[in-house]
Amino acid sequence: MSKTVDSEILTAKGISLLANPILVLFVTFVIGNFSRIRAEWEIFGIFILIGCFFPMLLYVHYLYIHRKSIWNYTAIPRAKRDNLFLTVIIPFCLNLMLFIYTGQSKFWVYTSMLMVIFFACFYLLNRFIDKASLHTGMFSFSILYLTNRVSVAFAILLVLIPFIAWSRVKLHKHTWFQLMLGMVVGMFLALLSWTF
Repeated sequence: MSKTVDSEILTAKGISLLANPILVLFVTFVIGNFSRIRAEWEIFGIFILIGCFFPMLLYVHYLYIHRKSIWNYTAIPRAKRDNLFLTVIIPFCLNLMLFIYTGQSKFWVYTSMLMVIFFACFYLLNRFIDKASLHTGMFSFSILYLTNRVSVAFAILLVLIPFIAWSRVKLHKHTWFQLMLGMVVGMFLALLSWTF
């Protein structure tokens, strides 16, 4: 029995690691905007550096200060997740202001704005309703984003959401309500991105 439990926990940890929201976001933007990135790689570099890399450094710094494992990327309790979301919202606001000020294409302005809206929604959900799952939210957002930008064939990957949800419940990180809340908000925001 213990071997089954251990393998289930190990499988759940592997699924959660592969569905890491920052990793999923990065891969989504690379796949969904590959031709634009090749043409405007400097802008994409700034977008990723400020919007993804900088918050990741602050998060690792938080884990170090609180003596938590660097590999435990879910170590922040709900009460302190507000700081995590603000740590991501502020750099994307910085991206937004930088891209507007320098007159970059509307795509980078809208994408930065979309990320501010995305993380602000999760901030508000976490603060006032419940701890919405960023894993299911980011994954559902990414799949619908890629469905619009690349191919409808990406929609088949929505069948992976129950596996991600199972892994988060198995690891005692979320309830089913929190997983559904994250998924619904992620899908709604992805549909919003279709207007760009």
